[in-house]
Amino acid sequence: MASVSVSDEPSASDEPSASDEPSASDHQAVTTVIVRTIASGQEAAFEEWLHGIIQVARTFDGHEGVTVLRPGPHRREYVVVVRFRDYPSLCAWESSPERAEWVRRSESMTEAPAEIIRQTGLETWFSLPGQPTPPRPPPPWKMAVTTWLAIYPLILLLSWQVVPALSGLPMPLRPLIMTLILIPLMTWVVMPRMTRLLWFWLYPGTRRPPSRALNNAKRL
Repeated sequence: MASVSVSDEPSASDEPSASDEPSASDHQAVTTVIVRTIASGQEAAFEEWLHGIIQVARTFDGHEGVTVLRPGPHRREYVVVVRFRDYPSLCAWESSPERAEWVRRSESMTEAPAEIIRQTGLETWFSLPGQPTPPRPPPPWKMAVTTWLAIYPLILLLSWQVVPALSGLPMPLRPLIMTLILIPLMTWVVMPRMTRLLWFWLYPGTRRPPSRALNNAKRL
């Protein structure tokens, strides 16, 4: 499970520091994962609060969606995954008075400061829901090796099966069609499986999430 800074808001003391800011381009999409531990007996109040802050976050420019992962049996960690078009859009939300007011309302409902992870670019390919606390992204060299292991056989397959069929098309169209096939396959088919397969190496010392990790997830 995981949660993030746009819907499952951290307390005021959880504001990101400069070291938390993504190093990638400001124009890349940003995924924020926030984990909150709910105080006993505050579940209903937190659900109402969560619904309210999500509705407010959706009104901000650049907001692209929220996923809420609710606690399993005998657990009280909520994970909220929030997506913004780019980092400036995320900053506009995080510095807004509307967010500050909603954060203030949540302080009596939670037991510990929020854990916040922000991801940009390739890091989002290595994120799997289903863990009580999401791990930090793997080292860049491990992400590069895993991506190469995934993309090399795909390119071989496409070169064998697809490229000959495109030989009669203008040059600009050929790579366009190839990338339209390749990127969705990498994002929704290949990388989730590669990440699970190599979990022990990418995230040593953490439990691999189950293949049906979204059983407790609700897309909002």
